[in-house]
Amino acid sequence: MTITRKKQLITLLTFACAFAGTMYLAGNNVLLAAAFSLTKYTVSPLALNFPAIRRAPANNNEIPPAIIKDKSNNYFVSGYMSFSCLGNWGLFDSGIHAFAGCSEVLGPVVDNIQTGYITESMADALPAYGIFSVVEYNNPASSNGLSLLAVMHEENKGEAKPYAGGGVGSFRNSVSRSLTNLVNGDRGSSCINENNGCYFAFVSAATIPYTTKTGYGHNPQWTDYGPIVWPSQGYISSDGTIKVANGPRHPHAIIAGNYAYVFYQDSYYTNGSDGLYNLDAGDRRGGMKVIRALLPNVQPGSWYAYYQPAASSAGDFTEPALPSGSFSTPGPRATPLFANQQDTNHGNYEGLSFAVAQVKGQNLYVGVEEYADYGLEGPVMCPGKMRVALRTSADLIHGSARIALYDGCQDYANFTLNLPEFVDASSTSNTQVDLNNFYIVGNKPFKYYYMRVGLTAM
Repeated sequence: MTITRKKQLITLLTFACAFAGTMYLAGNNVLLAAAFSLTKYTVSPLALNFPAIRRAPANNNEIPPAIIKDKSNNYFVSGYMSFSCLGNWGLFDSGIHAFAGCSEVLGPVVDNIQTGYITESMADALPAYGIFSVVEYNNPASSNGLSLLAVMHEENKGEAKPYAGGGVGSFRNSVSRSLTNLVNGDRGSSCINENNGCYFAFVSAATIPYTTKTGYGHNPQWTDYGPIVWPSQGYISSDGTIKVANGPRHPHAIIAGNYAYVFYQDSYYTNGSDGLYNLDAGDRRGGMKVIRALLPNVQPGSWYAYYQPAASSAGDFTEPALPSGSFSTPGPRATPLFANQQDTNHGNYEGLSFAVAQVKGQNLYVGVEEYADYGLEGPVMCPGKMRVALRTSADLIHGSARIALYDGCQDYANFTLNLPEFVDASSTSNTQVDLNNFYIVGNKPFKYYYMRVGLTAM
């Protein structure tokens, strides 16, 4: 039972702070005034009671659950696979004790716990799936006018046999097996350890009509469109020997007006001695970025990246997010959401994940960011260690400075709010919350943790 259930144990830590928000996307010094007090109903992350998914053990999940609550009572859960699970409602307090049923809606995947036979050629064609967000949108083509959009994090990487199912393993990446700038002396032709650099991420989209016929998204009838955005620098050099980017990853979606927005990390790659940091500059520098599509069109080619030219005082969604070409083709010019304040011409490589929710009944959005502390936006507290902060915005473009939420200051493997996501107080939405009472759910691989917090406008 959490400390919020017993009044005698309630601990309220209220921080009254004024935050001057910078127009980060522009990289200018235009200030947006904002002031909020932060209340922590839970002082630090608490373990979340979450049931097992199919044959997986309990708490074997890497990505916090995406929630659709209407006719379906669905939790879309991505641990090692992408499942839609039906459950009695309520993530918190006593938690969900069991799911009524789980259906694998996207897959199969290579990096999972399945025991089926997987060959390397199958691994080339089947990247690792992970649903990060599911949102409902108006779609006239659906029989009841509604569809679901899922945005997925996918990986094409080297994989050692213990994580490759029951197939022949081990597997190599299929983006390029000619890579020479990996670490620990590894090369693309031999690398089966993603930590050595043979790792490439993709952000993809899938849709399904939100109808009785599809089980409101519970049935495996999704249309998988594949990637919707490309790394600004491309993935590899034209000859395939140099890896230049990890690729877009950790996407989070929200519907605002007639548009679907997807926030994602676009980070450059370096082995520390290849000089690629010098390329992480200008219009294609890395960082947390955003693309959007005019609904109901969410297929590849419908998405545009936000871009603000260096000499301009304003920007817009003008850059096609997905180019035609190959793995070496550069993606869109796209301006990072949050500037590297130590060197505004270079990318901001601190951010790992950024999710956004709208405050119910208000023209206000709250974002939650996980980042590694390198002092690019302020004083260093714990160099290279993970922290979590909130931000506010009125337009999904220009954001406030960080509002410190949890300074766990641990390596990723020991941090308890990895890949944080919003959940409202009733456990029914990731993208609509009450300002003074909401939850942040993350994970310490591979167990869920949460904090209950609130903001009050001052």
